[in-house]
Amino acid sequence: MKTENSDKGKIIIIDDNRDLAENIEDILAGKGFAIGKAYTGKSAIDKFRNVKYDLALVDIKLPDTDGLELIEKINKISPATVYLVITGYESLTSAMRSVKIAQVISYETKPLDFNNIIPLISQTLDKKKLEEKLQESQDRLKLIAQVSTDLIYEWDIQTDTLEWFGNVDEYLGYNPGEIPRTIEGWIQLIHPDDQKKLSNSVERHRTSTESIEENYRVHKKDGTWVFWSDIGSPILDNNNKPVKWIGGCEDITERKLAEEALEENEERYRQIYQFSPDSIIIHDMDMNILDANNKAVEEFGYSKLELLKMKVFELHPEDELKHSKHVLAEMKKVSALNVETKFLRKDGSIFLAEATPCKYTLGSKPIIHVVIRDITERKKAQEALEESEVRYRNLFENSSEFLFTLDLKGNFTDVNKAAVTITGFTKSELLKKNFKDYIPKKDHRKLLIAFSKMYKTGEPQQDLPIEAIMKDGSIKYFETSFSLLKKEGQIIGLQGSSKDITERKQAEEALKESEAKYRRVSDNSPAILYQFMMAPDGGFSFPYLSDMVETIFGVCAEDVIKAPSKLLETVLIFYKGPVLLIKMFITI
Repeated sequence: MKTENSDKGKIIIIDDNRDLAENIEDILAGKGFAIGKAYTGKSAIDKFRNVKYDLALVDIKLPDTDGLELIEKINKISPATVYLVITGYESLTSAMRSVKIAQVISYETKPLDFNNIIPLISQTLDKKKLEEKLQESQDRLKLIAQVSTDLIYEWDIQTDTLEWFGNVDEYLGYNPGEIPRTIEGWIQLIHPDDQKKLSNSVERHRTSTESIEENYRVHKKDGTWVFWSDIGSPILDNNNKPVKWIGGCEDITERKLAEEALEENEERYRQIYQFSPDSIIIHDMDMNILDANNKAVEEFGYSKLELLKMKVFELHPEDELKHSKHVLAEMKKVSALNVETKFLRKDGSIFLAEATPCKYTLGSKPIIHVVIRDITERKKAQEALEESEVRYRNLFENSSEFLFTLDLKGNFTDVNKAAVTITGFTKSELLKKNFKDYIPKKDHRKLLIAFSKMYKTGEPQQDLPIEAIMKDGSIKYFETSFSLLKKEGQIIGLQGSSKDITERKQAEEALKESEAKYRRVSDNSPAILYQFMMAPDGGFSFPYLSDMVETIFGVCAEDVIKAPSKLLETVLIFYKGPVLLIKMFITI
């Protein structure tokens, strides 16, 4: 009963708790599953080298490895295996790690609830076997489509979608994708006299296992009709119910049209191949170049004849050969890769390229089709951008001004070192704040008006006076400038700088207070207080003149400051009067 061969599915239990492993084995073997056991990661890998298990129950903590790391190693040996992770100590971290692995179907905590686990395992393995059968059928279908001149389709009964293996749009004269990929859409292209017959056939074959054999007319975009023979067979599930239909449509009106379409496709491929903006080289598994397009001849500087006598290795500089051999080794395992590698031109120059090798079989011979795109300039631009970003980051971090970025809601998304020094907040504290939390409420409206204007006009807002609340509760004064932050033309936030003008503001306030005191002294003095300045050209001015001048001379101080000669004229008038008054003025 505990054999490792069973049609129901092969399961391996990987757990260092031997009693638990044997208990699980007894339960699952009793349900008809083939069971294997391993008590260490190493023994599990050895097992997988000989047997490809459908499902593995893996303890997350093994004596010689981490269970999730073991899964990654097993995946390389058996990519089709799925996993049920078990643990004696539930951990959010390990659960999250498990979720990220696509093949893990569940994360279960000991003691295990087999009332839930057994149905889960059964459903998973049944679905897996069905998918494998469907995939096998689809692979066969695609292979048939490659050698068939008929249009072959796959009808999914559950979704009512049609997948065509052959260019049905082009065949009927429509644009690519113009013909709907649904049964309902397809029926609309059928001749009105044949629609009812085909609709009845479709409904009958949703449950029938009999083959489809129907002849009907299909509408071409140019208004003509072609007569098709449609033959299909069902793909059945475990309950002998059809889940898909595979069929072929043969144009029995003019078989020549299919041949001409094939020739047209080949010509299109030839044109695309020869005039591709990228170099294309085709070589065999021994690296012998079999063909090269026009761009490859131009790019490498060799004639096509010269290239056909070369191996691909000769197109790489010596220091890249090791990497090239590694790529070839990988291509023996997979069908396609995307790599960055260096190539060598005939003139000795080297360029960096993005190479996309794709392996397929031509006849019975595997060949590799490589698309080569020169990315030297793109790489330089990328490196320049990275260098620019580093310079920007250095300027940002080392600026003496408070630099910041905000999202569209006004939340800080980045601040520099000066922000921490100036405000007293840590960077993490600032990044939890909104800009309006950082300034007094009385300035909120001013800030909102500035932001609205900036969004409307796109113009930066310069030297906006703002008060800000520091961590210690004190107020500092800033001149803050804002500009829009954009990415790919879309506004994603704001960026700005705040210049600390607290000391200047305090000096200005002190000066105003001093001037106010001086003004009060001046206004209460019985004498005229003034400042007199003589210019090099002989002109003069009164930067300051107390209001007492009006009492003594009858002229307004403001008028004299604007026109100093008025005071001189007044003095001349008074000169004809008492000498004492003149002397008083001169003394002042």
